Amino acid sequence: MSDNYFKIAVVGGGGVGKSCLTIRFLRDKFIEKYDPTIEESYRKDVMVDEQAVTLEILDTAGQEENTSIRDRHPRKQDGFACVFSLASKATVGEVKRAFLHIRRLKDEDEIVGVLIANKCDISEEERAVSSDVGKDLAREFNVPYVECSAKTGENVHDSFYTIVREIRKARKNNIGNPDKKQSKKKNNRRRRRKKKKSICLIF
Repeated sequence: MSDNYFKIAVVGGGGVGKSCLTIRFLRDKFIEKYDPTIEESYRKDVMVDEQAVTLEILDTAGQEENTSIRDRHPRKQDGFACVFSLASKATVGEVKRAFLHIRRLKDEDEIVGVLIANKCDISEEERAVSSDVGKDLAREFNVPYVECSAKTGENVHDSFYTIVREIRKARKNNIGNPDKKQSKKKNNRRRRRKKKKSICLIF
């Protein structure tokens, strides 16, 4: 895979605006009404920090009945846009479960991605989640935190560009590198074989 090719999954609970964020980023449009997403994949060529990159964006389903669909994909993704809604406290718990789910399936302590708080355009009266809650969760999983609005477009492009930057850093540090993990397993096996041989020599 090219160093300029990035596979990103948009995850989170149902109704948080994953599809709206994705379409806003891809087409600069806001969709008021849409059918619940089963799964959609898109590609877009963009410039990030003066470098041309291709993004493959997977807009995942948020409904519980589609968990089996989500299970097939985290291992293949380079990074994640983990989304919750500032208008719903329940979605904070849902995105936290998504983080834990990704960490388990990727078998990595570190998650490469961004925590995105959607619907920052709503009024203070409508807002159910404070910025501090989002920032605390982002610190817990060691990812950047961005508040954005699919409706107005505020910070939407920055959210996806931030994911690209996080993936670049991860690649530089070999985080999530399957070749490195395979090499580590081989080295562990070699050490175990050497240990067994040493024991045989002693006896």
